[in-house]
Amino acid sequence: MFTSAEALSKGIEYKDDAWAAGMRRYGASKLLGVMFMYEFQRRLDSDPTLSNISVLSIDPRAMGRTGIAKRALY
Repeated sequence: MFTSAEALSKGIEYKDDAWAAGMRRYGASKLLGVMFMYEFQRRLDSDPTLSNISVLSIDPRAMGRTGIAKRALY
């Protein structure tokens, strides 16, 4: 488990199968995207000139034809 954003950004070496490690990397990249979005919005809100701008994001899994939903372990 990651103990900080810095540890997450540096990554770790996984010893298990490639599929599980790849899904963890995919999840980590989505988490970092959300963390970036929140920080970006916080910085925009702190600037009076830019505070009327809103940051939005979309879950790429919701996009069609990636095939990732087929391989999910629900």
